[in-house]
Amino acid sequence: MSGSQKDMFDHIQSSTDMKPDDLLSIVDSLGDADLSNDETVRNLVRNLSEMANQPISKEKEDTLVDTITNNNVPSDFSSLSKLFENN
Repeated sequence: MSGSQKDMFDHIQSSTDMKPDDLLSIVDSLGDADLSNDETVRNLVRNLSEMANQPISKEKEDTLVDTITNNNVPSDFSSLSKLFENN
C-alpha cells in the first residue's frame, strides 16, 4: 500500500468507525455493480453512512448519488473528501 493510500485509510478510520478492511470488503463486494444506476448507488451511500455511523442529509445523499452516477468522482483525495464534508 502506498503512502497516500495509507493516509487515506488512516483518515477514514480516524473520522469514522470503519476499519480499512471493512472499506476494502465493501469495494470488493461491488464487483459488477452498476454505478450508473441511481438505486444501486443510493443503497451503497446509505449502507456506507450506516456502517461509518455518520448520518447523511438527504441533500448530501442526492449530491453523492448524482456525482457517482454521472461518473464525476474526483480522482484526488482532497477533492473527494470535500464531497463528504458538511453532512
